[in-house]
Amino acid sequence: MNTDTTVLLPQAARGIIGDTASYWASFYCAILKTVRYQKNLPFNWGYSSSLQDYKGALRESGFFGKMENTVLNHAFEYVMVDFLKTKTGISYFKELCASVLSEYEIKDFNISKMNIFKVGTDSEFHFAQRNYNKTRVLMLLPRGVKAYPRTKTPGLSLDETLKNSDLFILISNDEETIGFVGEVEGNHGESLFLPSYYKDKPMKDKYCTFGIGVSDKNKHGDDSIKGEISLNRSEAVERWILHFSKSNCFTKDYRRAVRSLKGLVDGHFGHLEDIEDSGHQKILDMIKSGWHKDILELISTLELFVDYISPANNYYYQEVVGEKILYRPSPLVMPDQFPLYSIDEEAESPQSSSIIVI
Repeated sequence: MNTDTTVLLPQAARGIIGDTASYWASFYCAILKTVRYQKNLPFNWGYSSSLQDYKGALRESGFFGKMENTVLNHAFEYVMVDFLKTKTGISYFKELCASVLSEYEIKDFNISKMNIFKVGTDSEFHFAQRNYNKTRVLMLLPRGVKAYPRTKTPGLSLDETLKNSDLFILISNDEETIGFVGEVEGNHGESLFLPSYYKDKPMKDKYCTFGIGVSDKNKHGDDSIKGEISLNRSEAVERWILHFSKSNCFTKDYRRAVRSLKGLVDGHFGHLEDIEDSGHQKILDMIKSGWHKDILELISTLELFVDYISPANNYYYQEVVGEKILYRPSPLVMPDQFPLYSIDEEAESPQSSSIIVI
């Protein structure tokens, strides 16, 4: 493919979503996971157990506001991990995957199982590599390179793929498992369209096949993407980029959720009493009532509201028997392994996309 392409995706705003509690819960889950697990925040979680502990630690006044931009950047990674697994976000996920697969001339790959993982050594969510190296996953790398984890590819260390990326996507058609990693920019997504971004970050240039970003970027080529959620193929960087305009309702609501949690942590939350959206208010009330609880318990409670495409305890694990790959169901989370979720076809959004080739 040698052209810039823009795919205008359907809106994901709360106005077209029936249960707004689910919509808002996904934002707050992601933000709380960022506060708990992201190791490079200026004011990280430390030894806190609850939001009450976190706020009450010996920190300067207004500390959350001072790291708001950092939270906005990293929390969007966690938002995408959850959102792309919801009944609203699965169509975006499939569009992105189909576009990436097309770069490798992989056609008619019917995704029946999937998952997305937050990776990178900057997060406590980073998964160990032991079982990854033992798993038969066809990794898609930039510029058409395909390799299995144990492949001896000159100039490539596949053990580094997860360490130097933000997201790890796994997909299966019940016969083969394919994986690829990508980069997320929650504040300056326009940089993902620039060759200099990858030149300055050679490890990401070596491994990352896609990008997801938030920005004020108005156009891709001659096509307007202002106010849109769009999937763009940039010839300049030879990658697909899922772009969320800062003026899009979804992005505005995400940023509003970050500001709301900042208000709760910094003690400026009077304005939160007048929220008209009952679903949003419900989630905020749950955070307030769970302020003293262990944050992992609070996150788990909020996750019950998120409209995931598959039940949280419905996992599948890859098992290689001889030359055949099997996918074993399990209700349990296996330490340091990568579970897959079965996709419910009926859960997909019926909305269509507009494709513009420039």
